[in-house]
Amino acid sequence: MHYSSSGMPTSLEDSGQQWDFPNAWAPLQHLAIMGLYEARNIHHAAEELSFELAKKWIRTNWKGYQELEAMFEKV
Repeated sequence: MHYSSSGMPTSLEDSGQQWDFPNAWAPLQHLAIMGLYEARNIHHAAEELSFELAKKWIRTNWKGYQELEAMFEKV
């Protein structure tokens, strides 16, 4: 799985478009994190990866909020 320091990007293409790399979309983060968490009984690494993605996503949003005192649609 390819992900940036802020979570899982919506696209791997860096075209400059709104949702392309390195931007990430919150609903996609939620879907991927919860899907991996629910797959924990299928493969033990899924739960660990879900927590890793969640931590990266939360840290990125918290850091952005601390620096800019604002939340954004994409990170």
